[in-house]
Amino acid sequence: MNRACARALAFSSIVFGWGCSTLGPPAAAPVPASDPRVSAYVSALHEAAERRQAVRGVVRLALDDGDQRARSVQRIAAARPARLRVEVLGLLDQILAVLATDGETFQLHQTSPRRFEAGPVSRGLLRRVARIDLAPEAAAPLLLGAPAPAERLRMASAMEWSDGRLAIPFVDTHGGLRERYEFDEDGRLQALHRFREGDRLHWVARFGDYRDLAGESFAHQIALEFPDTKAVAVLTFRRAELNPALPEGIFHLEPPKRVSSAGGEPTR
Repeated sequence: MNRACARALAFSSIVFGWGCSTLGPPAAAPVPASDPRVSAYVSALHEAAERRQAVRGVVRLALDDGDQRARSVQRIAAARPARLRVEVLGLLDQILAVLATDGETFQLHQTSPRRFEAGPVSRGLLRRVARIDLAPEAAAPLLLGAPAPAERLRMASAMEWSDGRLAIPFVDTHGGLRERYEFDEDGRLQALHRFREGDRLHWVARFGDYRDLAGESFAHQIALEFPDTKAVAVLTFRRAELNPALPEGIFHLEPPKRVSSAGGEPTR
């Protein structure tokens, strides 16, 4: 077993079932297109995405990227389609860093060393800042526990394992695999596999610890696996609130006074 697989199992196999995507699941059998679960599960994805527009909460983050392990507590706010605010907290709940993005621009304020950075959002922003290889438009739906296939994708043949888990893949117009959603026997989303060109796995999100939140069955734990960087991240919600009223201003930071800007001199 390689090191990346061992880390993935250590973080998530107990909570999420078979934990490492390189191990693969047990043998699966095709599911007829007429099986009512297929359309019901896909409809549930879209309905959840429509209902869940924003989330606010406090999470514990455990990150292992092979070179180092990091643990932190963060206040987060996320709203569709790609708005995100992350506050990294210290031992006494003081703010160590804040990242805010409206999906088009971002601002990053670090308190030690004191620094402010801003610019247009790139797809590698979260990878560079937080070592998590997600675009902001992917991060918000995952934090909401409600990702859904894009309209440009079409559903392919579903498969079912002997333990009752069912997988529904989605392909692009050329037949290339882009996403695979996995559900448990109760229809709860267990995993989302996202693929690059050539059917190459980009990342996996696994959902667990489902509990009631405002009448919704909400995943309070999300495990993320990134094969390219060998990173594994586990986010656990300590507190969460669905669809809070979030002021638009929280997704934008103004440069604070007397803080060094990236590449510049201290503000006077």
